[in-house]
Amino acid sequence: MRKLIVQEFVSADGFAADRDKTTSFFDGTKMHVGKEIDLYQVEFIKTIDTILLGKNTYEMFLEFWPNADPNEEPVADPLNSTNKLVVSTSLKEVSWGKWNNAAIINENIIDSIRELKSKPGKDIVVWGSLTLAKSLFKAKLVDELHVLVCPVAIGKGYHFISEDEELMKLKLLANKTFTSSVVSSVYQVIQ
Repeated sequence: MRKLIVQEFVSADGFAADRDKTTSFFDGTKMHVGKEIDLYQVEFIKTIDTILLGKNTYEMFLEFWPNADPNEEPVADPLNSTNKLVVSTSLKEVSWGKWNNAAIINENIIDSIRELKSKPGKDIVVWGSLTLAKSLFKAKLVDELHVLVCPVAIGKGYHFISEDEELMKLKLLANKTFTSSVVSSVYQVIQ
């Protein structure tokens, strides 16, 4: 069975989005995480064939990635060519620039994702999409958690784990520190 991976960039104090619901603490506005991370992500994308996005993350990604210059953004081509499923009950249709690889899940979301996991293929990743990530953790569908901790503290923001979650057991599978001081930790979620 393919794995469902939640991969989140977080501040050192554990927030996946800042108080304004942006990710500017790692996306270049305030601190760029570096080309080393870009190359790490290019290699990671080779292990997946589906990207799950919530509505807000989809809209944020859509503004940038389909038009990103692959010479400046090495992640652009692999990300753009990977299938995307957008989870939203309010959107009626989705697109991804010149790529015809975006579809929508708007009903029976948990069952649809459970079925997707049971089909043959590479792994599935959720990027950002804090509400979706919380729902998938609650439904016990997440197999791995990949946390990239950025060397900043932002004081206030939004988590990708629900405050209702009392204890989530994790097993460390890999750990890597980048020259930018970003630390990547890969955990297996113990169900």
